[in-house]
Amino acid sequence: MLEDLIRQRVHFTRVAHTGFHHCVCDVCHDHTDRGGFKFQGGEVGYNCFNCGATGRYVENSGELTKKFRKILNVFGISDEDIDKEIGKAFFTKNTESETISLSDVQQKKEKKNYLITPEVELPKGAMLLGSTDKGVQVQERIIEYLLSRKIDPAAYPFYFTLDPKRLNFVIIPFYRNGTINYWHGRTYTNGSSKKDRLDNCTEPKENIIFNFDELFRGSGPLFVSEGVFDALPLNGIALIGSKINEAKIEILKKSRRELIFVIDKDKNGRMVAEKALENGWKITFAPQFTDDVNKSIITYGKCWTIYQLFNQIPKNEFEAKMLIELNCSR
Repeated sequence: MLEDLIRQRVHFTRVAHTGFHHCVCDVCHDHTDRGGFKFQGGEVGYNCFNCGATGRYVENSGELTKKFRKILNVFGISDEDIDKEIGKAFFTKNTESETISLSDVQQKKEKKNYLITPEVELPKGAMLLGSTDKGVQVQERIIEYLLSRKIDPAAYPFYFTLDPKRLNFVIIPFYRNGTINYWHGRTYTNGSSKKDRLDNCTEPKENIIFNFDELFRGSGPLFVSEGVFDALPLNGIALIGSKINEAKIEILKKSRRELIFVIDKDKNGRMVAEKALENGWKITFAPQFTDDVNKSIITYGKCWTIYQLFNQIPKNEFEAKMLIELNCSR
């Protein structure tokens, strides 16, 4: 169905009471989400309240106007994918080689399922930091820990639990369109091994990006880091690791913001830097004498760190590759 294809490919910012799934219009590139798709009674419609672009399609009719097709095209949906969904591709020329089977379409749908993010629950007994008088000492230790990392405890909805399994963890929820789709736990106690310091949601994270909605807010540069604590002070996004897979590449390319990847000075950082350059994104490095952004902010402060991040963006690809060789181990 065309509705399924649109839901997979288009980033919706909110759903209005009228049923419109709002998005930024790719036809007029308006800075607000005044475009919207509506799915109702077997019909798919589009309307932009800024430029007036409109379109309508009745599912299973096989009749899609050129105007609506062009709208879908600018949202990155190809004619090939459109035709497969509305059924035109099933009308073949009596040659087996030209036949597109249902299994082919199903495989393509499954491949694109990474664009659909399910809602997940936080760990057992999770409570919002500062919202209750339970576990006062635990909350105080978490606040103290966050402040030591130069993270404002009130700037993000941090959670905690009194469950013995995660008693010493601060729980960080990940949001997409206001829905929790992942969570990350980090211990605030000293002396823990690296393995014991982290606790993650068991859901697959191939399409998980921390602070996802920032990709579609505003229009200024957006810093992309590996870790949550590097992203938080910058109001940036985090990849949760060094692997930039197909799912994350497609999600990142939907953003109109200028993405600047902050590269850690290690082997994993090299992987991120090379992948970023391959896709035409900018890179920068943590300031001198520090390994990552959070350590720089702790040592030198937020303003100086941000200034240095902008100042160290390579001017061209040659300079970028030289800096990767100088800063990142193999």
